[in-house]
Amino acid sequence: MGLKSVNQLLRMADEKKKAVVALDCGMFEEMECVVRAAEKVGCPAILMYYPGGMSATAFSAIATDLANRATTDISYILDHGPSYEVAMDCIKAGFPSIMIDHSDLPFEENVRLTKEVVRTAHLFGVDVEAELGHVGEACNEADYKDSSLFAKPDEVVEFIKQTGVDSLAVHIGSAHGIYKSEPSLDLELLKEINRVTDVPLVLHGGSGIPREQVRQAIKLGINKTNFGTEYDGRFAEAMLETLKTRDQNKFTYELAPLYYEKVTDYLEGLMHMVWDD
Repeated sequence: MGLKSVNQLLRMADEKKKAVVALDCGMFEEMECVVRAAEKVGCPAILMYYPGGMSATAFSAIATDLANRATTDISYILDHGPSYEVAMDCIKAGFPSIMIDHSDLPFEENVRLTKEVVRTAHLFGVDVEAELGHVGEACNEADYKDSSLFAKPDEVVEFIKQTGVDSLAVHIGSAHGIYKSEPSLDLELLKEINRVTDVPLVLHGGSGIPREQVRQAIKLGINKTNFGTEYDGRFAEAMLETLKTRDQNKFTYELAPLYYEKVTDYLEGLMHMVWDD
């Protein structure tokens, strides 16, 4: 199948009324494990790069190689790009897709800065995700319970019109990290946002959202579901458990298949949830 852009995968998912799972990966083993699970399920998957780990160049090289050898469609994207400079570094490194996130700024400033990135990215054939309604931190209940912070349908329409983004993460009651209390997505708001726009919509903060809410959100227009905290935690647990019982005659790289075995059910469960009818 090979490497695709995120927008290609999301458009395909939208036609099928499905979503593509996207997972933050900080090292090669996490990336390879996602691809292996996607191949086993027979669905597409997206690898996400969060600035601060390996270099964008290294991530791009690894992700491209994994995608080109995969038997299913794979893409990768910069997650929560904080600046024009970081976005351009990823484009130079070969990323097919990027995200720029200025959702913490006033609407007009978010539009201006996002538009600058979109204009340049599109010149290189790179699609862009942005965010509207700032998806905050799950450790702060107000960030996911205060509906005044959520995306507004009229602003969504105007934001897409002015920026030309290819996909949009909308705040409908989720947050990043470990939730202090169970979140409740505003599905009626999502339904209205989906009604007034035709770009693929993205759900951030998937870790900890009840699975049935995620399923309903997909039915109402979400085409990409992001999981970072949850996957990182599962993989870390798998590594620690494996290292504790490590055969001293084995090198650490030989233990990778054992990590994969311990997170396979989790990954396949996510993929079946977002991709199965």
